[in-house]
Amino acid sequence: MNTSELSRRLHDSAAAVKARSVDTDAVIDAAQRVRRRRRASAAAGIVIFAAAGVTAGLLTTADSRGRIATIAPAPLPSVRATTPVTPKTPTPTPLPTPAPTTSPPALNLPPGWIAAPAQPVAADLARARVGSDIVFWGSEIGQDAASGYGNAGAVFHVQQRRWATTAKSPIDGRFGAAAAGSDHLFFVWGGNLSPSSTPLADGATYDVATDTWRKLPPAPGLTGPPVGATWTGTEFVVVGPGECAAYNPTTNTWRVLPRIPGPPTQGTVLHVGDRTYVVGAYSAYLADGSGSWTPIPSLPNATVATMTAATDGQTLFAAALTGARSGPVTAPLIVDSFDPATTTWAALPTSPAQEAECLVPLAVTAKDVFVACASSALFDRQTRTWHDYGPARSWGGGPDSVGGGDAVAVGDEIVFAGAPTLIYRNP
Repeated sequence: MNTSELSRRLHDSAAAVKARSVDTDAVIDAAQRVRRRRRASAAAGIVIFAAAGVTAGLLTTADSRGRIATIAPAPLPSVRATTPVTPKTPTPTPLPTPAPTTSPPALNLPPGWIAAPAQPVAADLARARVGSDIVFWGSEIGQDAASGYGNAGAVFHVQQRRWATTAKSPIDGRFGAAAAGSDHLFFVWGGNLSPSSTPLADGATYDVATDTWRKLPPAPGLTGPPVGATWTGTEFVVVGPGECAAYNPTTNTWRVLPRIPGPPTQGTVLHVGDRTYVVGAYSAYLADGSGSWTPIPSLPNATVATMTAATDGQTLFAAALTGARSGPVTAPLIVDSFDPATTTWAALPTSPAQEAECLVPLAVTAKDVFVACASSALFDRQTRTWHDYGPARSWGGGPDSVGGGDAVAVGDEIVFAGAPTLIYRNP
């Protein structure tokens, strides 16, 4: 095609277009209507396809141009049908047959005696009444102290009929210690770790109200095994084989007392009125503020030694061995009373209690005197008659008076500590 021919055709086409009458606005409106119809159809299609997809388990979506896409969901894990299992009722396990037990023997207590709980810990080498309570301290570990001595302690609250253990003591356990009590303090001093050891020269006090111990400062001159100790109302007095000293708990200090002229080797230290007494193979008293000891008559019926003494605050009572027994044969235990006003001894009626090689528990109230050794008995001070209890072991669970049990008077009651603890009150 040459140039002239091309020019002619372009001229003809332009003329044809110009000859037509076109409504441009109408064309634009028509195009917009078509676009809206397509959008509506697409939306309806999405709803239809979505519903169909959900029914069929498919997921559907649409792109920005309205095109529909179907997405297959991830396959669900297959669940295998199982046959329901009926739970089995468990077969009850039969309870074991209880082993046969032996009931504790029924107590066969004498009239006026009742039983209280036993001590929570072994503590019986030193004891003292402290106010209305009783403190026990120290014990043997193993048979005949084969493993030494323990320093555990226990308090028996007599009025409440209950026991409590003490805090740990700051001093070692020992035997042969001197003990005494005030209205709130328990005092312990000296003793030995073994029969061949050097006597200990230390001690401590225990406050029952606060459950606290305090170790004592060194005592001047107290180097030998103590005979005993007592509370004077202001001081704890310790009597040794010769030397004596007094401890003041308020000032936490010691003072030296006059030496005792006839050194006792065994006995009991007591305070009655304004005098400190030592009652034993050698007996004497030291008046408060005095510079010397005054001897008193020996027990009239004791041929061996005084084992123990007790007081109601006015009269002294002493239980002594007569030495009349031979081997297993026993003899009556001698009990004498001492009147501080006349400084004389008087024998009580013959006791039905039998003596043996034992530490004699002795307790005194305003009405009664209780004593136990190979056997036990109670003396009624009003009727001046003895009640024979026989061996304490025969009470059925009562304390063994030979090598066990200890008697302490608190007010009108007598406490015999053992297993169980027994309490007597004169009806």
